[in-house]
Amino acid sequence: MKLLLDIGLSRVKWARSQNGSLQQQGALEHHGSADHIFYLLESKELADADSVCIAFVGEKSTQERLEYLIWKHWQIAAEFIVADEEALNIFNGYSYPEELEADRWLAMLALHNERLPVCIIDCGARITVDVLNNLGQHIGGLSFAGLKQLHLVAAQARGQKLTELLGDHGQGFSEDGFLATNARDAVFAGSFYSVVATLDRVAQDLQQAFEEGLRFILTGGDAEQLQALLNFEADYRPGLVFEGMVAYFQKKNQKKLAV
Repeated sequence: MKLLLDIGLSRVKWARSQNGSLQQQGALEHHGSADHIFYLLESKELADADSVCIAFVGEKSTQERLEYLIWKHWQIAAEFIVADEEALNIFNGYSYPEELEADRWLAMLALHNERLPVCIIDCGARITVDVLNNLGQHIGGLSFAGLKQLHLVAAQARGQKLTELLGDHGQGFSEDGFLATNARDAVFAGSFYSVVATLDRVAQDLQQAFEEGLRFILTGGDAEQLQALLNFEADYRPGLVFEGMVAYFQKKNQKKLAV
């Protein structure tokens, strides 16, 4: 059994993969440290894996510490995905391919057998937008602060911790009575409208550039709640990065068998 991990700036997501099929997925918020991430993995009893594959976004020191902990406690050499120039007929558009984050690369690989062109919007702590043309060429992308980062900046500006700003209400938002009557709701409503307005404008510009045929896919922890507020149609694919991992390893195994 292969353990697949998608570790972003604020969440660790996992899935089990057996014979090319995804099983038992989950996600939890993490505090940013490798020790806390590993603690979360241990708490979910994920140590029975034969191998560990990781899409990691964060500091190099955190990655190295996590790699050490997995080896020390599980005796597994974790494999960290790095973006290539090309895989599965998907072509990386970055001048330096390895600079493209692994989760964005894997999300694109997940669509290698699907209808193109496509725009992938990953709604995590940071929001990324990537576009593949009809030939599978990654023509570029965008990256900007998502809801979690906007909330964090707002809390810091008020001299608060994020947990103090959130209170007992979490990060939800409703369009009902969207003009806020307290500081917390004002921050949350403003953050949602900022993100939604940006994504709507990006989608509008892309639709004009492609004229027709461009479809949109949403993924990431905040995608589902943002989807209802957007003025364009998009499919929600929460496991897109894991789908890309499965495709990546299937191709890798085929190459090994061909040698």
